[in-house]
Amino acid sequence: MMLPDYFEFSLPSRVIAGRGLLDSMAAEIEALGVTKGMVVTDKVLQEAGVVRRVLDALGSSSLEIAYVFDEVPPDSDTEIVQKGAELAREHGVDFLLAIGGGSSMDTAKGINIVYTLGGNILDHQGAGVVAAPLALKLVAIPTTSGTGSEVTGVAVIKDRAQNLKLSYPSPFLTPNLSILIPELTLSMSPRLTAATGMDALTHAVEAYLSTNADPFSDGLALHAIKIICQHLPAATHNGQDLEARYQMQVGACIAGASFTYPLVGVVHASAHAAGGVHGLHHGLGCSIMLPYGMEFNLEVSPERYRDIAQAMGIDVRGLSGEEAGWKAIEKVWRLAKDCGLPTNLKDAGVPQEAIHIIAEVALTDGAMVTNPRPAELEDLQQLMQQAYEGALDQKFA
Repeated sequence: MMLPDYFEFSLPSRVIAGRGLLDSMAAEIEALGVTKGMVVTDKVLQEAGVVRRVLDALGSSSLEIAYVFDEVPPDSDTEIVQKGAELAREHGVDFLLAIGGGSSMDTAKGINIVYTLGGNILDHQGAGVVAAPLALKLVAIPTTSGTGSEVTGVAVIKDRAQNLKLSYPSPFLTPNLSILIPELTLSMSPRLTAATGMDALTHAVEAYLSTNADPFSDGLALHAIKIICQHLPAATHNGQDLEARYQMQVGACIAGASFTYPLVGVVHASAHAAGGVHGLHHGLGCSIMLPYGMEFNLEVSPERYRDIAQAMGIDVRGLSGEEAGWKAIEKVWRLAKDCGLPTNLKDAGVPQEAIHIIAEVALTDGAMVTNPRPAELEDLQQLMQQAYEGALDQKFA
């Protein structure tokens, strides 16, 4: 790989990880100089007792949790962001504690934007809008292993009025502290484990193929691919395997760090669009679209696919870049299938009539900017139709 003329890399989040970390994390949060916080989470984690476990662990510290905001939906929502910002002001907090998956963490990021800049979250779209540190410290405790939002400077928030997922990119959105506690992921269902894991794999693969890839992101992406391919099946099929859960949390976090600067590509653009238009779960959308996106981009950078295939554990000796690429594409397809996920959009419940609209929305998604192969609407319509019909199902079954 030739070095780019210019690149930059940083990981603003402090990441701490470990089994049993619940017992000592309060001191880590106190070290941020904060005293009064608001939890941002969802009702599922609240009812499952996960939030209570975290709050109990903070009980003997100097930290006060003024309010538990548990109204986060499966897709972060502009109206929920506004409500959360009002509650944060009302309770006079100085930090947010996001507990959950990507939606909780992205909601907390959105709350911080509105709390700091005022107005409506819709007023603050676009790169460079969030141009300075935000008012509230942000602590992230992920309970899934997929989004990487605990280390990324981006929030994806759904505008239900427009059926669009809006992206808010800024390094100042990155959580100040990320705490990886594998015990908190043990309650994930096999399907959610698989879908979020495939989301993480997509981050790493698209970061490595991105037009903005750099030597730092490359190393992180390839290592994340290796970890996820090795441990996702075990985490899915035996959810109580704490080692597999721990490996997946770390792998997903590394994958999140890997795409912070390179960003992603056509797979995420398609998954964002399918989520906005039809409500398809983001991880499932990534899982279905990843082999199709890899096939679409294969002709542009086949030698990069050799590296990806090797990271997946494939023997690439004697294979051309294209041959290795097809091995990697098949590996991704089989990984999703072995983990019990649908491998086409039709089986995932996406209607045929939505395909054209999803393609149109995907074309305008910011993720397309760093995709290695330029695309026209016709390309994306064909890509989505293949994913709908399951063209690779017929090839690999």
